[in-house]
Amino acid sequence: GSIFTFKCTIGGVKNIELITELPLDGFLNEASSVNFQLSKFSGKILIAEDNSDNRLLLKILLEKLGANVMLAENGQQAMDRAIREDFDLIFMDVQMPIMDGLAATSKLRELGYTNAIVALTANALCEDRDKCLSKGCNDCITKPVELKRLHEILTKYLISIEGKTHTNSLTPV
Repeated sequence: GSIFTFKCTIGGVKNIELITELPLDGFLNEASSVNFQLSKFSGKILIAEDNSDNRLLLKILLEKLGANVMLAENGQQAMDRAIREDFDLIFMDVQMPIMDGLAATSKLRELGYTNAIVALTANALCEDRDKCLSKGCNDCITKPVELKRLHEILTKYLISIEGKTHTNSLTPV
């Protein structure tokens, strides 16, 4: 929930090539000491996240891993979409405007929603995880999201459609 501003003078930008795409293939193949099986997945995922950068990065990564991804900017939108559409998995940010993720999750569970909901939170304490689970989340993942943990979540709740071994750098999303 923090916002930081950084300003610096960098001089002219003439003849400087700007980054216009996220080089995700390099992201998935960077060298590291951690090896694990990285699979493609089949499933429809809803990302409920109020931060547009977090939403976009997670969407790009999940789509690269094969998922069909839909977006919501707050808990109310997430709840409305989950009632109207069938999702295999929802990533629900805990702190959002209009309706927070835990309130949306609780309401969905009251309405009989049974599909998987995974809390997205910057809070990493045990009591934070317990609170998410007590409100109806099936699991919890902390931000910044690590690729290995994300893969564990996808393996738990979605169908793997192929496997491919990668060496991964666990770069945060």
